[in-house]
Amino acid sequence: MGRLDEAGTVGNLPKNIRPDFTGLAKFVNENPQGFTININGVPATKGFVVSPYKGRETILEIVDENSIRDFISKNIDLLQQEGNFFGGWKNSKGKF
Repeated sequence: MGRLDEAGTVGNLPKNIRPDFTGLAKFVNENPQGFTININGVPATKGFVVSPYKGRETILEIVDENSIRDFISKNIDLLQQEGNFFGGWKNSKGKF
């Protein structure tokens, strides 16, 4: 699992991966019908998206910079891998 460093960023990431937590939160909130995006802010454009990591599913009441930072920090071991994305949708109860 990952961790946050003193600056509030995710530690131990390659230099080419620097998540924009605010931008990611904005993207998620602007796409409540569904989204699939990597931690660099690039949406999936082809293929089928499924998760083999059901134990990593997270339900969020609010999607903001802090909740995105926390989710990425807890899942950085998977999200930094080439070809991995995170995604979701807003359900009928208003939760992601």
